[in-house]
Amino acid sequence: GSTYYHQGTDHDTSPQNPNVNASQNGRVLETGYTNTTGNYVIVENNAGNVRTVYMHAGSVSVSKGQTVTTSTSLGN
Repeated sequence: GSTYYHQGTDHDTSPQNPNVNASQNGRVLETGYTNTTGNYVIVENNAGNVRTVYMHAGSVSVSKGQTVTTSTSLGN
């Protein structure tokens, strides 16, 4: 395998902080799995001008089309 720099943010998902919450209020555009990203979630903010991609989740707890807030757990 290889490693490379990315411009993303890595979140602490330790047992004390297992969930990843949405960074903005919005709607889930897509969830899925690929060999590259693992489990992923794409959220578009309410203004429709920012999309945030969450990758490498152990599990996903939201569905396509679901409305999310900053207190919504997307997965862990």
